[in-house]
Amino acid sequence: MPRVGVLGATGAVGGVLRELLRDWDDVRYFASARSAGSELDGRVVEEATPEALEKGGLDICFSAIGASASRELVPHVVRGGAVAIDKSSAWRMQPTCRSSFPR
Repeated sequence: MPRVGVLGATGAVGGVLRELLRDWDDVRYFASARSAGSELDGRVVEEATPEALEKGGLDICFSAIGASASRELVPHVVRGGAVAIDKSSAWRMQPTCRSSFPR
């Protein structure tokens, strides 16, 4: 099974993603510093820092955050080797979305 991350795990969209992924074993939750260290569904929420996302060891990361945060953090997810699936408007209609971000 792929190693999955949920960026914005404590928000409304993140909650839906957590529910959809509830039976998956290798899922990590990322959120703001305010939520880091809390526990959701038996998993500890990690702070969504560029370093943590680049070293996350993820295959897929669902991004359930706003556009400005997505522009800042999603490139780090991709640099770490994961495919990013983003719900925000940050990357819509961007030609780099179809391929990848510069590594």
